[in-house]
Amino acid sequence: MTLPMAAWRVTYTPGNWLVLSGPTMFVVMLPAPARASKLINDLWSDIVAAESVDGLLKLVGEVGLDAMPDFGAFFWDNNGLHGLSRGRVRVVDTDTGEVALEGTGSVLWDEQSLGGTRHLRIDLEPVDDNEVLQLPLVVGADSVSAVYLTTDPETLVRFPSYEQ
Repeated sequence: MTLPMAAWRVTYTPGNWLVLSGPTMFVVMLPAPARASKLINDLWSDIVAAESVDGLLKLVGEVGLDAMPDFGAFFWDNNGLHGLSRGRVRVVDTDTGEVALEGTGSVLWDEQSLGGTRHLRIDLEPVDDNEVLQLPLVVGADSVSAVYLTTDPETLVRFPSYEQ
């Protein structure tokens, strides 16, 4: 049996927002200036090593992400997917069309347990899916306009087995 590379499969459309993705945590935020490159790289290393929702909340506070007007963070643990949203970060269930998480109007952020198997779209800026390239991202960083996240076990990217 092969192991998944991450708890989710992420597809994104290019844009102006920054996403930092690890195997069990990813963060979406407004773009940072070039002078923040070291901070962003250090933050990405922390995201890759994250082991708990408590670790996510601690990291958010330590780095000052809790003060950003627009911010989203997602974490996977034994209880499923958890999400935080603030400002313009809006999460829609692509199966039902219902809003699963929305940061608009939140004083701190909207926090939700999003459950096990989900198909979500994180809307950040207007995009026409038929006109913009959709690209995969498992672990890494990129500039995005929208992110599609699924925790469906059948779609996860897996490491090849030794035999393969």
